[in-house]
Amino acid sequence: MRSAITLLLLIACGLACQAQQIQQILVFMAMGNVTTPSLGEFNSDGVIRQSNRNSAGAAAAWELWKRGNGFVVEYSFTPTDAKLFALDPAFKDTKVGQWPLDRNKFDFLYEHRFRGKERVHPYLGLGGFVVVLWGGSAPAHSNVNASGLDAWGGEVTTTGITTQLTSRLALRTGLLVDIGKACTYGDVTYKASQNLMFEPQLGLAWAFHGVGKK
Repeated sequence: MRSAITLLLLIACGLACQAQQIQQILVFMAMGNVTTPSLGEFNSDGVIRQSNRNSAGAAAAWELWKRGNGFVVEYSFTPTDAKLFALDPAFKDTKVGQWPLDRNKFDFLYEHRFRGKERVHPYLGLGGFVVVLWGGSAPAHSNVNASGLDAWGGEVTTTGITTQLTSRLALRTGLLVDIGKACTYGDVTYKASQNLMFEPQLGLAWAFHGVGKK
């Protein structure tokens, strides 16, 4: 994941060196987050099922485009919660913890824009993400400072359609799919397994430099 982000940063530097030839775009979007449940295991061999509430939030992105190739940096905020269930037969489906969380996510993407109709352009992208969760002192881990703090990364893919409304304004619809391990809620005695995050997006894109350049 580090190598992917490094490559994307190098691409961004290359584009920045040719700023007079590129198109810069700001994007503001409403978005959702659907996270698949996963299993986790404590050092004590206790196994739990963890999940997060499906939620809605907002995102903003800065994009650099040259011809049909773009570098995208995006930040999103989606409030959610943590839900933990014990899987021991004696406590099956017994809720062992639930508390609110703030999900802050950063995406670093390379995207390719395809030629569609005159004003409609589909795109595909690939890159990496970093998530920072904050929930204060989680009740499931009393007497532990900031146990609701966690950060991790993974790979992300994206697809969508840009529909040009004017020479500067466009409608953006898309979907991000994040691939990586689930959060550990800052508990070093806990190991999380793989899960997926699906993030549909809808918003407006504003080109403020290099309008009309491909």
